Amino acid sequence: MADFVRKGSVQLVKRSSVQIKQAAKEVKAVGFALCGAVEVSSSVALLANQKDNHAIIDTSWHCDMLVNISSRNRTEDFEVILLELPQEERAESIMREAFLWGQVAGPILGGCLVWGRSGPSMVFSRAILGACLASLLIPAAWRGPSHVALRLFQGLCTGATMPAAHMFAMTWFKSNHRSWYFSCYAAVSVGYCLTGWIGTAVVRSFGRDSLCYGLIVIAFCWYFTFTHFVEDTPKSYQHDTNAAVIPWGKLLRSVPVWAAAVATMGNQWGDATLALGMTKYLKFIYGFSTANDSVLTTLPHIGHFLAALTCGLLVDHVRESGIVSTTTARKLVVYTAHFIPAALLFVAGYAGCQALGAVWLGIAALLVSGTAPAGALAAIADLAPAESPACAAAACALCSTLGASGLLAANYFVTQALHGSIAGSWRLVFGVASVVLLLTAAVFLALGKGVPQPWIPSVARPRSHDVIYEQDVSELDCEDAAVQTEPFNPYAIVINEDVKSIKDMPREVQELSGKKLVNNAVNGCQDIVTAAAAAGAGVNDDDEGYDITGNEYPMGLQHVKQKEKEEEKPDTNDQNAPISATVAAISDVNEKKI
Repeated sequence: MADFVRKGSVQLVKRSSVQIKQAAKEVKAVGFALCGAVEVSSSVALLANQKDNHAIIDTSWHCDMLVNISSRNRTEDFEVILLELPQEERAESIMREAFLWGQVAGPILGGCLVWGRSGPSMVFSRAILGACLASLLIPAAWRGPSHVALRLFQGLCTGATMPAAHMFAMTWFKSNHRSWYFSCYAAVSVGYCLTGWIGTAVVRSFGRDSLCYGLIVIAFCWYFTFTHFVEDTPKSYQHDTNAAVIPWGKLLRSVPVWAAAVATMGNQWGDATLALGMTKYLKFIYGFSTANDSVLTTLPHIGHFLAALTCGLLVDHVRESGIVSTTTARKLVVYTAHFIPAALLFVAGYAGCQALGAVWLGIAALLVSGTAPAGALAAIADLAPAESPACAAAACALCSTLGASGLLAANYFVTQALHGSIAGSWRLVFGVASVVLLLTAAVFLALGKGVPQPWIPSVARPRSHDVIYEQDVSELDCEDAAVQTEPFNPYAIVINEDVKSIKDMPREVQELSGKKLVNNAVNGCQDIVTAAAAAGAGVNDDDEGYDITGNEYPMGLQHVKQKEKEEEKPDTNDQNAPISATVAAISDVNEKKI
C-alpha cells in the first residue's frame, strides 16, 4: 500500500509539474507583454489626444513626390521631404531614444545579477516590477530631464529580463520544448496592442496620469501571480555558484555565439523599421490613420505574436520527430524571418501610389518576422548544455545588447527620415533595413550552430538541486527535472567513510577490516543488481515472487525484502564478523597498547 501511494504521488507530481510549467509559461508571456506596455506607455500618453494628419490635410502630394522623385531638382527635394513634426512627436522621439539606450545596457546588468547570487525568477520578476514602479514618478517629472532619466531606467530594467528569461528556459524546460517558450518573447507585441487600444481610451477619459497608475496596479497583480506559480514548484531553481562558471575568453571568441548575436541584431533592426518606420511611412506618405488605437497599428502585432507561437510549436515538433537537426531548424527559421521581410520591405518602398499594396506588404512583413524568436534567440540556448545555464545567460546578454543596438540604429534612421536629412527618404530607410536583414541572415546561415559547444563546462549539480528527484528516480525521465543529476548511491558514501576509518586503524586490524569492507561492498552491489532485475521484470510487492508472465521468479522483491530482514538479525555462523566485532577488536588492541 505504501509503495502504491508513493508511485501515485510521483505521477501526481509529474502531472502537476507539467501544468505548473504551462501556467508559468503563460505568466511569463504576460511579463513580456508588460515590458511592451512600459515601452509604449509614454508614447500613448503623449500622442493619445493628437489628431490624425489624414483628417486635417491632403497628403496625396507625398505620393507624387516619391513617384516622380527623379524629375525634381535638389531645392524641391529639400522643401518637400523636410517635415515639421509636432511638439508631442518630437518629445515622444526623445523618450523612445532614452528607453532604447537603457535597453542597450540592461542585458549586461541582468546577466551580472543572474550569474551572481540571484536566480532568474527573482531577476525577471523584480526587473519588470521596477520598470512599472518607475511609472509612479512620471506624472511628477512629465516632459522634463527627470522624465528622460526615468525612461532610461525603465529601458534598463526591461533589458535585464532577457538573460533571466534564457536562464529560466535552461532550468525549466527540455531542450526539445524550448522553441515554444522562446516564442513567448513576442508577447511584447501584445503589450503594444493592448496599451494602444486600452491605454488611449484611458488617457482620453481620465487623463495621462491614470495610465501610469493603472500600469502599476497590473504590475503588482502580475508580480504576486508570478511568485506563486514560478517559485513554488517542484523544480524551483536553487542557485549554485559552482554552476556559474563562465569561460568569458572562449565565449567571446566563439563564432556560433557571434553569429547568433549578429542575426539577433539584424532581426531587431528589421522589427523596429517595420513597427516604427512603416507606421510613419503610411501616415506621412499615404495619409492613413496610425493612431495608437487604430486597427492598422494594433492588429498586425497580434498576428506577429500568433505567428511566433505557431512557428515555435512547429519547430519543437520537427526537432522532437527527428525530421531535421536542430541546426537546420534554426537556420530555416532565420531564413524565413529575414529574407521574406527584407524582400517585402524593399518592394514597399517602391509601391508608388498603390496605398493598399504598401499596407499589405507592411502587414505581411510584420507577420513573418514574428517567427524570429525560434531562430537565433533559441540557438543561443542550444549552444550550452542544461548543466550550464549561466553560459546561456551570458551569451544571451551579448546577443540582447547587439539586438538593442540594432533597435537604436533603426530608430535613428527613421528619425532622420522624418526630418528629411537622408537623401531618398523612405526608400533608403527600407533599403538599408533590407540589406541588414539579408547580411545578418547570411552570417548565421554560414556560421550559426544549434548544438552544445565543447568549450562550455558541464557542471554537475548536487542532489538537492532538484527536489523532484527526492520522489523516485526510477519513475522520472532524466530531463523531466530540467537539470540532469546523478542518481543517489548510498553505498558510495558508506564505502568512502569506511576507507577513511580504516586508514586510522592499527596495522593489526586493517587486514581484517579491509576484507570485511570488500565483502560488504560486494553484497551491496548484489542487492542493487537483484532489486533492479526484479523491478525490470515487472515484480511488485504483491506478486509473491512471480513475474508478469506468471512464471516463478526466484528473486522477487519479496525475496529481497526477506533477505534484508535476515541481514538485520545477527548471524553468529557468518564467517565475516559484523562491524561490532571490528570495533571490539580495535578496543582490545588499544587496551593491549595501554
